[in-house]
Parts: sequence; C-alpha cells; structure tokens
Amino acid sequence: MNEETTTGKEIHALVEEGRKRVACARDGANDGLQAAKEYVRANPWTAVGIAAAAGVLIAVAAKRPQPKTQKLDAIKEWLEDAYAKIPSEKQIRSVVDSSGAPSFLKALAQKLRQG
Repeated sequence: MNEETTTGKEIHALVEEGRKRVACARDGANDGLQAAKEYVRANPWTAVGIAAAAGVLIAVAAKRPQPKTQKLDAIKEWLEDAYAKIPSEKQIRSVVDSSGAPSFLKALAQKLRQG
C-alpha cells in the first residue's frame, strides 16, 4: 500500500506533545492569573474603576442594536469620556479620609492600605 499509516509510537508521541502544550498553556494561564491578582492587590481603586468601566461598556453595547461601526465609535467615545473623568487615587483617598466620609468607608480604606 502507498497510504501512510500512523504507528502506535507516533500516536503516543503526538499525545505526549499535546499534553506538554496543554501543560504549558495551563502554566501560562496560572502565571497570568497570579499577575492579575497581584496587580489588583497593589492597585485596588484602579481595578474597581476598570471593572466598573467594563460593566458599563458591556451594558451600553448590549442595550442598543446599532451597526457595528456606530457601536465601536460610541464605545470609543464613551471610554475616552469615562477615562477623563476617573479621579486619581489621591483624590479618592482625600474624599474617603475627609471628616464627611462615613466610618465604614474609612475602615475600608484602612483595610485596603494594609493589603
């Protein structure tokens, strides 16, 4: 016969190669997850802002059926406006630390500072 056949050893080698690739991808995903966790712990207010912006972005995109280009333009414009309005961490801390802030916000800010 002129047809090529795959032997058991070749199949075993392909399976092993697949397992190695899956393990490598899993390790990369775990490293990425760990880096994300560390970033959130180091920058909690930034993470809150990003999560809020993503939630609003998804809600806005899902709310109105529009042609794709109009959606993308609206999302881009909204993101630019939202980014310009995000207060700095210093501004947020000054509001939380001011005497007018509720005590639970002060306690939350203290816990965030402690890590």
